[in-house]
Amino acid sequence: MTRYILRRVAAMVVTLWFIVSATFVIMHAIPGDPFVTEARLPETVLANLRAYYGTDRPLGEQYVRYLGGLLRLDLGPSFKSDTLGVNEQIALGFPVSAQLGLQALVLALALGLGLGMFAASRAGGLVDGFTMLVGTLGISVPSFVVAPLLIDLFAVRAGWLPVAAWGSFASTILPTVTLAVAPLAYIARLTRASVLETLGQDYIRTAHAKGQPPLRVLVHHALPNALIPVVTILGPITAGILVGSFVIEFIFGIPGTGRMLVRAIFERDYPVILGSAVFYSTLLLAFNFAVDLAYGVIDPRIRVERSMS
Repeated sequence: MTRYILRRVAAMVVTLWFIVSATFVIMHAIPGDPFVTEARLPETVLANLRAYYGTDRPLGEQYVRYLGGLLRLDLGPSFKSDTLGVNEQIALGFPVSAQLGLQALVLALALGLGLGMFAASRAGGLVDGFTMLVGTLGISVPSFVVAPLLIDLFAVRAGWLPVAAWGSFASTILPTVTLAVAPLAYIARLTRASVLETLGQDYIRTAHAKGQPPLRVLVHHALPNALIPVVTILGPITAGILVGSFVIEFIFGIPGTGRMLVRAIFERDYPVILGSAVFYSTLLLAFNFAVDLAYGVIDPRIRVERSMS
């Protein structure tokens, strides 16, 4: 098991290095100068700015300097902020994005698992068909379409919830629901399919033959084995929630890292874009690694296979 963990950590480091290198090259290959604005600064001022931030140096030297900063956990300065570097901006925005993402993930898991189990227990009926229809719509309709619909219904027409505000629990409801719709639908469909497959196993029929209540058979016998495919997609789902939060934070005016990244793209703030890519890539690699380790907790056979490898 230790060898497996070491191999995975080494693979994560190589993957992160590749992401950093590719993003660095792409950022510098994009035409344009982040210091050239509509204000038309004098050439002497532009030269001083490029010299201060090191953008006038050869690309290879900039790359080595950036990697050296990463080894010190320094993501560099921001081109558009004199007081807050990339580290400070991420430190301010990430707690907000983490709260939004965690709420959306909990909502998606709770309702997705519940709806999937409920549909599987009534397979072929009207409830099952309606649940799967809702699931299909949830996957098909993008978040930037769901967000205006929810805003119009619950904020503009009904006036129940605030929009473009952050601080109270009420202000988090609409963005949380918007962000949770797609993963909720996906989890519900996958849970239904996995539970249906598990309900056909011999040990489930044995549990029914022993006279155990159907709800106990479903929750205590079928669900644990049916959870393995759901755990498998937790990494990609978490990635989808993080990526989806960019659009949601921008629409709802949430001061998180997603909105920070969108603003940095518009302003050509390359260090913030690159730092955000490094930060989110590290999170996603860590989430996927945690999901792989969770397999061994759910299914001991996987833990045994890895300890032998």
